[in-house]
Amino acid sequence: MVASPQDFKILVADDSLLYRKLVEETLAREQYAVCFAKNGREASDVLAEQRPALVITDWEMPDITGIELCGQIRSEQDSYTYIILLTSNTDKNQIIRGLAAGADDYLTKPFHSGELLARVAVGRRIVELHREIQGKNRLLQELALTDPLTGLPNRRAIEEWESGSSMEPFATVFLFG
Repeated sequence: MVASPQDFKILVADDSLLYRKLVEETLAREQYAVCFAKNGREASDVLAEQRPALVITDWEMPDITGIELCGQIRSEQDSYTYIILLTSNTDKNQIIRGLAAGADDYLTKPFHSGELLARVAVGRRIVELHREIQGKNRLLQELALTDPLTGLPNRRAIEEWESGSSMEPFATVFLFG
């Protein structure tokens, strides 16, 4: 199921008010739900509170850099967040460093608004595919632990529950007649 643009949260982290406004005006064309941070620490707080699906971050910020933010997102997030590095840096070695740090894509400043929208659309497709895979994996896990005839936990579920590896507790009822 494809979410509407309003359901797809985007965090824009940039210490430049000008670039935050340019990104805001560009994303407003597609009516995305956008939140903003003027530095890396604020971006970390917004990430924890809002859990955006996509982050557009400046490389150079005064407290936490975009590279450090990428590392933080990759180490802490349980759901997938697509990251676009927005940078004035055109050195290929630096771009490689940014992608290696966890960024999915990069865009150089000054950016073309159509290119930003296209890259956000790619990120949205990837995030939606990731969500779909997660949902199907949850269903497969549930099916692997449930008896298809009775709908009750099967032997595997009981063994996992006994070993403490099961995430969800369940009750067992014995009926004697």
